Amino acid sequence: MLLEQSKRARKPKKDKLETINVSIGQDQRELKIGTLITASKIENLISLLHEYVDVFSWSYTDMSSLVHKVSLNEESILMKLKLRRTDPDMVLIVKAEIERQ
Repeated sequence: MLLEQSKRARKPKKDKLETINVSIGQDQRELKIGTLITASKIENLISLLHEYVDVFSWSYTDMSSLVHKVSLNEESILMKLKLRRTDPDMVLIVKAEIERQ
């Protein structure tokens, strides 16, 4: 049933992409935008991206402030959960889906 639903799922339109450079200085910072919108909207989008170029993370060093941390109460008790098995039929479907990609 899940496999049938995934076949009926909506697929994105095959849009031609245009690569634009939003770099400041000598850094190569490229983004891809779709071309199905009007030329004026593309110009507005490009100017917006140039204005907010510093918001994007371009490398892992830009994301140094992101830290994965699990805050636990000192009184918390750690528990190991019971292993849960997957339905064998579902395992075959998942494996086929992974190999397809």
